[in-house]
Amino acid sequence: MQRNTPINAVDLLEIPPESEKAKELRSKLRNAIVVTKNPWRHSNKAFFLGLIIALYGFYVLRTFPDVSVSEGFGGIKLHAVLTIFGMTLMTWFKLSEIIKALGDFISKVRGSGNSQSPPSLD
Repeated sequence: MQRNTPINAVDLLEIPPESEKAKELRSKLRNAIVVTKNPWRHSNKAFFLGLIIALYGFYVLRTFPDVSVSEGFGGIKLHAVLTIFGMTLMTWFKLSEIIKALGDFISKVRGSGNSQSPPSLD
């Protein structure tokens, strides 16, 4: 059983296009997409900001459990607002990425071709 090992782009450029190895890789990578990994994309920034806000909400709960945003409306607690807002912010953008990836996958399975397709090797 052959394991899939990572292939560097520089190594791909060094393979002659008409070789047997290139033909094998062309068939393997037909549905592959090249992705640039950026750890500071918007969804990650929003996730970490939400994490910091949620942790601050837990800190407020631990340190000042009786702090309220207002006394009306049943006394909304500050720690609850911060924690819920932080968790919502953490999941909102990540959920949108997951839904987009799922939509791309479904459109590829159906064969509609409406998703972002990789450039052809021909």
